[in-house]
Amino acid sequence: MVFFESGLILDIIEIFKITRGNKKFSTKKRNFHVFSQRLSGTGRIFYKGETFEVNTRDIMYVPSNIEYTQETEGETLISIHVNIYNYSNKSIDIISLLKQNSDNFVFKEIYKEWSKKECGYKHRCTAMLYNVLSNLEQLVNSEYSHSFDVIRNSVNYLKANYTDCALTIPQLAALSNVSEVYFRKIFKRLFLVSPSKYITDLRIAQAKKMIESGYYKINEIAGLTGFSDTKYFSTVFKKTTGQTPTQYQNLFNMDA
Repeated sequence: MVFFESGLILDIIEIFKITRGNKKFSTKKRNFHVFSQRLSGTGRIFYKGETFEVNTRDIMYVPSNIEYTQETEGETLISIHVNIYNYSNKSIDIISLLKQNSDNFVFKEIYKEWSKKECGYKHRCTAMLYNVLSNLEQLVNSEYSHSFDVIRNSVNYLKANYTDCALTIPQLAALSNVSEVYFRKIFKRLFLVSPSKYITDLRIAQAKKMIESGYYKINEIAGLTGFSDTKYFSTVFKKTTGQTPTQYQNLFNMDA
């Protein structure tokens, strides 16, 4: 998930305030990424057979170079167009902020600062966006503090041991003394993805860093990031990033 990805290199291109009425439309591939927050209204995004519900206060990330369809009965949002130089996942991510107060409209302040166009505004807006991203995991935890407490042991263990290929969802559920079904339900409510996808995202993010370092062979990386074999690792890596591990590795060999 992009919101919990460390070390992102961001370059804000433009920030818009958008108001739409009842509308359904398609979006073609764009060469930039988008972070957005709904100030009012709701929307639905249709991508690769999945439907993503976006509600008021939700913060959404849409990656570059994907095509999708969206619809709304009416919404106002802040949309931040950015270049991200070291992130290539093709998944749409959404985080819901549930507290019913205006403090959660964090993108409004970024938009206000951008609109002033005062000296140094781009640097300040970039710093504000970094601050939002750095705080989101903490915000999620506080928003769902009770639910998080229920599975805290499991989540902490997951983060410390996600590279263990023997790690299983039943094992994680047992660490919090809850059923597997309940664990999956609470986990998805907190992180908006299944525990399996969360683990996969962590593994792929670590694999990318190891490939970029140039110190490891592909088959070594597969084992060190929790994949049972190199073929399966390559399949998951391509599905997640759009490239095979070798293709991703060649990008850095070309730059060397």
